[in-house]
Amino acid sequence: MASPPVTPAPGTQSQSTNTATRSEHDRSRAPRSVLSCGQTGSCPKFGPVKGQVLRLRGPGGFLNRSVRGVVRGSSVYLVPRADGELVVGATQEELGVDTRVTAGGLWELLRDAQTLVPGITELEFTEAVARLRPGTPDNGPILGPVDGTDGGLILATGHFRNGVLLTPITADVIVSYLVDGKLPEVAAHFTMERFGGPMNVGGAS
Repeated sequence: MASPPVTPAPGTQSQSTNTATRSEHDRSRAPRSVLSCGQTGSCPKFGPVKGQVLRLRGPGGFLNRSVRGVVRGSSVYLVPRADGELVVGATQEELGVDTRVTAGGLWELLRDAQTLVPGITELEFTEAVARLRPGTPDNGPILGPVDGTDGGLILATGHFRNGVLLTPITADVIVSYLVDGKLPEVAAHFTMERFGGPMNVGGAS
C-alpha cells in the first residue's frame, strides 16, 4: 500500500498539553484524549480497504468449527453459528470509499470457500455486506501518542482486518501508557512517527 499524506478529519484538535473534542452538540477538554475509531471516524486516513462478506444458512452441524485457509493467494474463512448460519469472508480491495456488494467479490468468496468446503454450494444464500477497514501503509496498527501533542492525543486505530483479534492487547498498551506515561516495548514500533514527516490528526475547531 502506498503512503499518501494523512488528511485532516473534523472532530479533534490537539493543543499542546490538552486536547479538545467536539461533537454535534458540545465540546469538552481533557489532559489526554484517546482516538480509537475506524475508517469513518476522526482518526488519520491512509486508505480504506474494502471487505465483502456473505452469509449462508444450512442444516445444524453442517460445519462444527471455523475453517481458515489461503486459496489462490487470498485468505478466506468460514465461521459457523449455532443457528445454522455460516459466515464467509472476506475480500480485500483497495478501491477507495466503495461499499458496493459486487458479483465479482461474491463469486471470488464462493469459489475460494468451495475449495475448502465443497458442500457450501448447496446452502441457502441469505445476505452479503461490504464494509471499510482502516488500513495503513504497512498494514500495522497505529498506537500511542501523536508527536507534537505532549502526550495529549493518543491513537489506537489502523487495525486493518485484525481489529477484534488485537483489541485485548491494544487495550493493555493504551492503559499502560495512560498509567505509566510510557509505551510498552511491544508497541514501540507502531507509533505514527514510523511513517515519517509531520502528521496532522483531527481538524480545526
